[in-house]
Amino acid sequence: MTTRLVLLAGVTALLAGCGTRGTCTPMTCMGCCSRDDRCVAGTDATQCGRNGSSCNTCASGQTCASGACSIPGATGGGSATAGGSAGGGSVAAGGTATAGGTASNDAGFVDPCSDDAKLVYVVDSNGTFSSFNPRLAGMPGAFTDKGRLACPAAGGATPFSMSVDRQAKAWVVYSNGELFRVDVNTLACTRIAVTSPTNAKVYGMGFVTDTAGGTTDTLYVAGNAVNANFTTSQFGTLSTTAPYAVTVRAQLTGAPELTGTGDAHLWAFFPNVSPPLVSELSKTNGMALRSFPAASLMGTPTAWAFAFWGGDFWIFLQRQNETSTTVYRMNGMTGAVTTPIPNSGRRIVGAGVSTCAPIMIE
Repeated sequence: MTTRLVLLAGVTALLAGCGTRGTCTPMTCMGCCSRDDRCVAGTDATQCGRNGSSCNTCASGQTCASGACSIPGATGGGSATAGGSAGGGSVAAGGTATAGGTASNDAGFVDPCSDDAKLVYVVDSNGTFSSFNPRLAGMPGAFTDKGRLACPAAGGATPFSMSVDRQAKAWVVYSNGELFRVDVNTLACTRIAVTSPTNAKVYGMGFVTDTAGGTTDTLYVAGNAVNANFTTSQFGTLSTTAPYAVTVRAQLTGAPELTGTGDAHLWAFFPNVSPPLVSELSKTNGMALRSFPAASLMGTPTAWAFAFWGGDFWIFLQRQNETSTTVYRMNGMTGAVTTPIPNSGRRIVGAGVSTCAPIMIE
């Protein structure tokens, strides 16, 4: 979300109690489920798996890559199951490998997502585009600059907000309402001609899977007119195939940034209500289903962005009289807020994460 001069608006927080952690399932775990029903990363040879499958122990000589056991360097144009071989390499019983970086285990799982699609991406007000690795928050290397966007937006417009799809393409809306699809590695821009109401030309946005663990997404938006005061927003969807159009479903109080998850939940960060809120929204009408208040984030916001990763919310916020963006981490179960990066040296106006990102990290 880009620089915005806003008026604080009151809102009643609809608070929901936090439940206990459920059993390990594909809906709650992007890694694998251990024998004692814990969600683990699924990247170790002794506990290997993805998307809530039971953890496998890799055979001697195998490593765990993308949630599947395989022999390092096994490549080729074919695949093999137990007892077979793949052209250009071989695979031990219990796993298969294919050229191009995908892998499957004996349960038949093939990871459809690239590693690029599992990171958070951010864009600064000056167009600097970077990846953000939450695992390194507070340590050197958390941000990796990719370069500066050169999308041909008219009139000196600057990045306003963005989201990222499962193909690792960033959808970046500019301050004049122009939308571009950007390759996260080459930064090549493709203009998207969008039809939208006047009061939904610029918007916070987030992709959400249509079903828990699914591979199809919908892009949700919370939009305003260009140069609006951002006390309210138009909530709806943006079609990601031609004809591209914003469909408004409801009106929200405040100007939230949105993020989505691979288990089909839509979340919003409202920095300009009192107190600021992180709320799960109904995908049908935008109503708050549950909320975490964040009184420690109060103050006039001037730039903000928002992403869900690894079970927690990552809030990028700069307030009036602050010199750069602070990165906050909100616990996804309790709402507790910590500050892993108090002074990023950046002015972050957009953050995006695809629904390939992990839902939970143990």
